[in-house]
Amino acid sequence: MQKTKTILVAENDLYIYTFYNEVLTAAGYNVVWAEDGKKAINIFENRDDIDLVLMDIEMPIIDGYQATAKIKEINSEIPVIILTAYDLRSAKETAEKANCNLFLTKPIRSKDLLSSVSEFLD
Repeated sequence: MQKTKTILVAENDLYIYTFYNEVLTAAGYNVVWAEDGKKAINIFENRDDIDLVLMDIEMPIIDGYQATAKIKEINSEIPVIILTAYDLRSAKETAEKANCNLFLTKPIRSKDLLSSVSEFLD
C-alpha cells in the first residue's frame, strides 16, 4: 500500500490556503499549513513526512525565497514549488537561485495545481 503524500503549504493568505487545502485534500494528499516562512522552516525541520512544499514568495517574518533556500539546505531533494502573484522575470530568477523546482503564478486553476504537484509526487 502506498503512503499518502504530505504537502507543506506555506501561504499567509487564509483564502488562498483554503483553496489549496480543498483541492489537495480532495485529491488525496495530506496538507500541513505554515502561515509564514519561519513556521515553514520549523515544520520542515521537525517533521519527516513532508514530500513537497508549496511556497508563497510574499510572506511575513521570512519570505518564501529565504525559506526555500533554508529548506533546500536541510534537504536538497525536496521538491519546492514557488507560487506568486507576480510574474516578474526577476522573481523567477530569484526563485531559481533559491533552488525551487517550479515557479507558478497566481491565480492558479485547480487542475494546473494538481498537475504540477503530481509531476513530483506521482
